[in-house]
Amino acid sequence: MLANLLASPALGLLVMPGAVLLAAGAPLGLVQPGLLMMDLGCRWVILVAEQVAGIDGATGVVPSPPPLVLPLLTFGGCLLLLWQGRGRLAGLPVIAMAVWLWTTAERPPLLVTETGGVMGVLGPEGRALSRATGDGYAVSAWLENDGDGATQAEAAERPGIVTEGRVSRALIGSGTVLLVRGERALAGIQGCDGAILLITDVAEAGPRPCDVLDGRRLQRIGAAAVWPEDEGGLRIIGAREASGDRPWTRGAVSP
Repeated sequence: MLANLLASPALGLLVMPGAVLLAAGAPLGLVQPGLLMMDLGCRWVILVAEQVAGIDGATGVVPSPPPLVLPLLTFGGCLLLLWQGRGRLAGLPVIAMAVWLWTTAERPPLLVTETGGVMGVLGPEGRALSRATGDGYAVSAWLENDGDGATQAEAAERPGIVTEGRVSRALIGSGTVLLVRGERALAGIQGCDGAILLITDVAEAGPRPCDVLDGRRLQRIGAAAVWPEDEGGLRIIGAREASGDRPWTRGAVSP
């Protein structure tokens, strides 16, 4: 809010009028006045952004809400603001329900990148990561949606995942999850080594006595979210299944 209050006048008084002046003067070769106004306005906006972003507590994060939250908030807000008479108060319980759903939302206990190179396990201190580097875009989205302001390197220091070389282990529910990177490391694993889920960036993990998320399967389903189920099973949902059938993603799905 502070940044908007300080930056918006420059946008309205310098940047936008400068753009109009530039468009009008360009055919006549009179571009300098408009460019100067836009330059001064943009410099002020950037300066404000840098200064406000440097203030302690200037930014915060919240967990990603479930899909139903935004429609409920919108409907409740419309009732409260647009309805006439006392009936508008009906919007308050709708908004309260949306807030309750948001605060009680549960994030997936285990997340796996589409490459199979990184997994994240949700624990008391936040999501622990198997690696401090790699798949940075996906991992930053995980932490952001968790409402977690930590960096990937900081999250990799959290307890919850034990990594030895190219093999990482984590406990999900009552079972162990094993992540193995590289063909040589995978060749050293007998079966699933006691795990109920084997994750690897190798294209084909071969037959294993447990559920397997190898490179080919992850390419087909996308990044995966995993929940433990009763009786020691696992529920695995791929990103493409969750997002639905999209014309622009069909070509990325392997047969």
